[in-house]
Amino acid sequence: MNSYESKKKIRYNIINEKTSWSRRLKKIEMIINQILKNPVYFIDKKITILNIDFLLTDNKKIKELNKKYRNMNKSTDVLTFSSTQIINRNLLYQYCDIVLSIETIKKDCLKLKIDFYHHLTHLIIHALLHNNGYNHNTESNSLKMQNLEVLILKKLGIRNPYN
Repeated sequence: MNSYESKKKIRYNIINEKTSWSRRLKKIEMIINQILKNPVYFIDKKITILNIDFLLTDNKKIKELNKKYRNMNKSTDVLTFSSTQIINRNLLYQYCDIVLSIETIKKDCLKLKIDFYHHLTHLIIHALLHNNGYNHNTESNSLKMQNLEVLILKKLGIRNPYN
């Protein structure tokens, strides 16, 4: 288990289901730690502890989860699942599962001619923002979320993926 300490506590686990992710684990851990250095974007002020599980998997597994929980019979690059547990008035736990498919991510990187780790960083940020209540269900919400993604990516030295 890894954790990033701040006023709020963020803990995370990386669960590697597929050997195709194995050689990338150290870099992924480094990326997650860099992202979580700005926890203000990813943890609601009401939440005391955020527990994140990153499930590194493939198209078969992500398609199965997408069908089961979103009624969409297709693979995707990332899925985010969230829940909150109230321990008492002053202690709120939030749980977040972020599922990533290496096959779709690699395919998208080749298609878009972008760096794998930059794209992965963007997807993790996108998923964490979803966990914190951001969405892209309207044009206004989408623009708000994209602007925040671009701001965070810029802080990490990664160019705007929307240009």
